[in-house]
Amino acid sequence: MSVESYILRVIGSSGHRGVKAFLYACSQLYHLGVVFRHFLYDIGWCKSHRVSLPVVSVGNIVAGGTGKTPFVRALIEALACPPGDVAVLTRGYRSYLEDKSQQISSGMGPIVSAKICGDEPYWLASKTSAAIWVGKDRLVSAKQAVQSPAKLLILEDGFQHRRLSRDIDIVLLDAADLFGGGYYLPRGLLRDLPKRLQNADWIIVNHLENGDAMPAIERELRRWTDAPLIGMGPKYHLEVSWKNAGAFCGIAKPKRFCSAVQAAGCNLVDTLESEDHKLPSFQDLTLWAERCRQEGAEGLICTEKDFVKLPAAFIAGLPVCPLQMTLRCIYNQNHWQEMLQTIKNKILHC
Repeated sequence: MSVESYILRVIGSSGHRGVKAFLYACSQLYHLGVVFRHFLYDIGWCKSHRVSLPVVSVGNIVAGGTGKTPFVRALIEALACPPGDVAVLTRGYRSYLEDKSQQISSGMGPIVSAKICGDEPYWLASKTSAAIWVGKDRLVSAKQAVQSPAKLLILEDGFQHRRLSRDIDIVLLDAADLFGGGYYLPRGLLRDLPKRLQNADWIIVNHLENGDAMPAIERELRRWTDAPLIGMGPKYHLEVSWKNAGAFCGIAKPKRFCSAVQAAGCNLVDTLESEDHKLPSFQDLTLWAERCRQEGAEGLICTEKDFVKLPAAFIAGLPVCPLQMTLRCIYNQNHWQEMLQTIKNKILHC
């Protein structure tokens, strides 16, 4: 078990008081570091740089699990721009290009493998008409992207990337856990200050089943921000009708994925979870798939971003099918349309 997996297990448990006390002490240091970094930007010691194209940031204040990448896809589709008019600047976490800056799509699909550019950039390049730039330093990517035909830059996971100035800040929150357990990393999942939500232009409350929870969520968020709230929820689709299957994933919140598979009408004979953006070796997957086959599985189900990393569509003789997911606005449709129109106006006047 990796250190990351162990910490996630500890903070999600009711025991481990000694370890939690140590993690809390570390989280206080992390909190101070976050405050100090923002202070340096606020006083102008650290500089934010503007580029010649409008920049829309899509980010969050917790570590993983808010659905930024599916939201970026939904945003690109809703804007309905010609191929290449929108350029996405993404980090490519745990990819070979993370420490570089490289274009992996001009809007007509990926030109490198998921292993090279990372699962999320590859998935975005496959599912959208946006140009995709991968690299940890999004300012470098932005300077390269402005030389392309793009008319709008979307800064993916950009709320903390203050080196690049943005025209619009969109912040995503998980409806089931707005503030990452209420503690900063590594005791909880908070990576930024809740009071910075006052800097958001729009807040997306994601993973809603319906709008019933939004009034209570809005009361909580009004302590921190007056930004318009938009409620989004997932719509899942499974192209197969298997009665029994195994499910595996390498995402931040695997239980949500497994619940979605079951809600699609599939009984899970076994599950296999791993760290976010990381899958077990193909050998380990094969051994696990063989157990699933012996337990009556007709196939294996994974997330879309895990599917793009697989070297084969069959494991131990079992077919693999991704659970497809799209986002839809289910609360404050007027704010959603207002946000889209504001972004379109930025494109028209660039």
